[in-house]
Amino acid sequence: MPVKLTIQLTPAVVLANRVAGSYGIGEVINLSCVVSPAAPGLAGIPGGVVFKVTKGSGRISAAAPLAGTATFTAAVKAESVAISAYGANDPNKVLATAGLKIIAPTGLKFVKSSHVRHTTAQPTADSWDSSIWSRGPFVHR
Repeated sequence: MPVKLTIQLTPAVVLANRVAGSYGIGEVINLSCVVSPAAPGLAGIPGGVVFKVTKGSGRISAAAPLAGTATFTAAVKAESVAISAYGANDPNKVLATAGLKIIAPTGLKFVKSSHVRHTTAQPTADSWDSSIWSRGPFVHR
């Protein structure tokens, strides 16, 4: 019985209210695959699975064919992308394809991530907690 493969797309950063199948420009997405039947699983695909971008652009890296995983980094433009999975020993046979939409940002939100603050009328930055940071490394002269 031949194996059936499904590509799973898992964003490296989980965002609330994400639209299914939509990812941001430059976003990193982990690729993996689910094989059915479970036995023999990936062992039923000689040489493992390789991923290729078959529509649009972006970069595949950190490929582990025998584990059926890789990382996709979206290009810095909005577009539709298709990623296909092939058997490593049969690179002309498509086992599965996943489509995704790369979207440009529609807004920007700054989030405070440290206690660094700027003092009024002085070209310095220091920390609320002076025991951790002193003005030394942050003074601009």
